[in-house]
Amino acid sequence: QQEGYKDEVLVSDQMAADLAKLFHSHKWTDVTLAVKDRRFNAHRLILSARCSYFKNLFEAEPNKVLFELDSSLNPDVL
Repeated sequence: QQEGYKDEVLVSDQMAADLAKLFHSHKWTDVTLAVKDRRFNAHRLILSARCSYFKNLFEAEPNKVLFELDSSLNPDVL
């Protein structure tokens, strides 16, 4: 049973590393978030999986690719 757990951790670590590479490459982005004068290209699938706010936002407007976010947000935290 310990061996199976170890394998799951290795797969999880590799998946995290692969997602980090995807994030840093900016390839395959499919949505742009705008806050004030800043634009952020992002992956809709990853944002939806990690945050219910974005999941609901994208489900409400599935074909939209540019989302103007609340101007009270600090763009440096995105």
